[in-house]
Amino acid sequence: MWEETWGSGAPTHLITSCEPTAPPPLKEQYTKTMFSHLVSVLCLLEHDEEYVFTLPCAYARSILTVPWVELGGKVSINCAKSGYSATVTFHTKPFYGGKVHR
Repeated sequence: MWEETWGSGAPTHLITSCEPTAPPPLKEQYTKTMFSHLVSVLCLLEHDEEYVFTLPCAYARSILTVPWVELGGKVSINCAKSGYSATVTFHTKPFYGGKVHR
């Protein structure tokens, strides 16, 4: 569990927790790695609101050559008090073709 509070401007509080996931199948271990199921809570103390949001998966690509990280998946943001919610989708680059929706 990681916790941080910012002192400038409106009081804000962020709590993040991580749960380990199962390792990827053996055939994919040499080409990519995935970190998922990250959940955070953003507390806006000035408005007395707590926003619970998931974080996108982080994929480590090309780990045998020049490694780079790619974010992918859906992020949901919810506030129980205000009823606000949103969903954001991060598209990953396809294995063949290099363009999304192809």
